[in-house]
Amino acid sequence: EKLLELEVARLEVENYENHVDIIQTMHTECSPNVSWELVKNTEQPTEPLKKCEQEECAQYFFDNHKMTFFNKFFNMYEKKKEKLQVKLNDAKKEDAKILESAMIIHNKKWQEWQSSVEIATQILDGKTEAYLDAIKEMSPFQEFDHLGSKILFTIIDKNTCMINFTAHGDKIVPQEIK
Repeated sequence: EKLLELEVARLEVENYENHVDIIQTMHTECSPNVSWELVKNTEQPTEPLKKCEQEECAQYFFDNHKMTFFNKFFNMYEKKKEKLQVKLNDAKKEDAKILESAMIIHNKKWQEWQSSVEIATQILDGKTEAYLDAIKEMSPFQEFDHLGSKILFTIIDKNTCMINFTAHGDKIVPQEIK
């Protein structure tokens, strides 16, 4: 129990120190530069190919099923062939599900790519409203959300963005030392 209390205290101190470190260094941290030309020229995600791995495997067993003396003697050949046909149909459905999942992921990636290229193109064209779209999409200040009540962005021109950060001053600065 004493070890548990020590571990809890250690974690509290670690959280406290991380919090103080964020407050003291947030004004010095910058996101990496973005090459909007590179973003604009990024290739679109490639569409997944239909793979028939499950079907091919099942088809192999279906095609290579041989009548044996045992199957012939007990009239089991047709039943075995029917079971293999069911497995083949199930394999086709499984391959279709895999492709459908891959397409859902691809469509999401494609939409993200399209949005990024669109924003990059607008920024390169000097459209300042695209700067706000880029800030929303990239969320560079997300880790500071808990520190402030409001972050206001004002685009002055294509080279200047003013950020007004309103903090919960009475809640941010710790009142106690750990």
